[in-house]
Amino acid sequence: MARDTWFETVAIAQQRAKKRLPKSAYSSLISASEKGVSVSDNVESFAELGFAP
Repeated sequence: MARDTWFETVAIAQQRAKKRLPKSAYSSLISASEKGVSVSDNVESFAELGFAP
């Protein structure tokens, strides 16, 4: 499996985002992730998927 060297860890991705995004955009993303908003949205979306063999 190829390893993506752009984001070695979530912490590194957050550091890079903090450097590049406007403060308001970064703060909005972080506050949503800390509240679990993105996690619950992702779980709900995944539950809607169906796979057929």
